[in-house]
Amino acid sequence: MSATSPTPGKAHALRRFRLLLDAYGLSLAERREVAEAILDNHDWCSAIITDAASAGHPGFIDYWGRVAGAMARARCWCEAHHHDLLASAG
Repeated sequence: MSATSPTPGKAHALRRFRLLLDAYGLSLAERREVAEAILDNHDWCSAIITDAASAGHPGFIDYWGRVAGAMARARCWCEAHHHDLLASAG
């Protein structure tokens, strides 16, 4: 694989992202809005979970304990590949 070609995991994720956008039949502008909203949406969802966990809600404490690492990795991936997500959007 060349230095400029995407890794297999990245290529797969970007194909799935395009498939999601295609399935909703979004306009080009809407597709770009989705790509732009990914990090804010991720942060919003994380805040809901961490706020509830911090407030002592047992279900959220348990859930965050199981997903915190995966959510952090997902956010890092989306941040690192923000340009690729935008390009995939159209």
